[in-house]
Amino acid sequence: MSNEEFLKLKQSVGGLISFNSFLSTSADQHVSRLFALSSLDNPDIKAIFYVIDVDLALTSSPIGYLDESFSYFYGEQEYLWGMNAVFRISAIQELDNGLCQVNLMVTSDDDVQLKQLTDYMRRDVGILPGMQQLGSLMIEMGEWSKAKDIYETLLQEDENYYTIQQLGYIAHRMKDLDAALRYYRRALSVFATLASPNDSELATIYSNVGCVLNDKGRLREALKQYQRTLELECNAKKPNIVNIARTYNNIGTIRDKQGRRKEALENMEHALRILCEYLPSTHPEIAASLSNIGSFYYKTEDYSSAMNCYKRCLSIQQASLPSQHPDIVHTTVS
Repeated sequence: MSNEEFLKLKQSVGGLISFNSFLSTSADQHVSRLFALSSLDNPDIKAIFYVIDVDLALTSSPIGYLDESFSYFYGEQEYLWGMNAVFRISAIQELDNGLCQVNLMVTSDDDVQLKQLTDYMRRDVGILPGMQQLGSLMIEMGEWSKAKDIYETLLQEDENYYTIQQLGYIAHRMKDLDAALRYYRRALSVFATLASPNDSELATIYSNVGCVLNDKGRLREALKQYQRTLELECNAKKPNIVNIARTYNNIGTIRDKQGRRKEALENMEHALRILCEYLPSTHPEIAASLSNIGSFYYKTEDYSSAMNCYKRCLSIQQASLPSQHPDIVHTTVS
């Protein structure tokens, strides 16, 4: 992997890692070492030697043994892992021969944190149609360009407010605020044509509009959008608890910019309490909330409290996000 990716990986010990393709491994470590050693001549990449701790008799992970007739090299003793196998990083060390050894453990069915998060994500993403699921997954992984391609393709097939809103969110994360605002306003126009609009879904769009206006420095307009969001959510038949928490946090950021710091912190902490009550302990939303509170403390020069928030945030991100996710990089820099 690249040197930059390796630096991120070193910050993720104890967290999860997933491979986006089939993973070929060998029971003979000498074979694996030879493959890794062949990359040492390139100064731009790090040669990684993975050591996987697994009990083949007990694991439920998708893995199969390839005998000599299927394996590319004779005597390789190859085991092929299925796509998106998930491992926990237990240790990283640099070896004398220039290789970097990364020890992985197979996640088990009784990995409570992983199960809670996976179940929640499955409920969150699983209600969407196939391509929408894939696009949502790319967003969760921070793969903005891939997500954009998927939703642009979907938009050509159907002028759907949800697809348009997702493109707005992606544009926002890619720092294209004007495009994000255009998408969100377009989503509102399409939403207005629905026969039976859902108040909670409408509130989400207003909240997203508020976030863009907030980042553009149009604080009063943004605050109106957030207040409208809370009003809709509180009157909805099935309120979106996460969106309510996000909105309190967003109001907090505006109050902070307005110099009303006590009120800002109260809103941010209220948002965190809501998320901790309703979400799994390793959910990325909790990490995002902690990051915002950490930023608040940093700006007020309470560096000890800021560091505490950032450490808690990073711990959650490393346990719930891919090691290359941009949010982990942001928190590490902070």
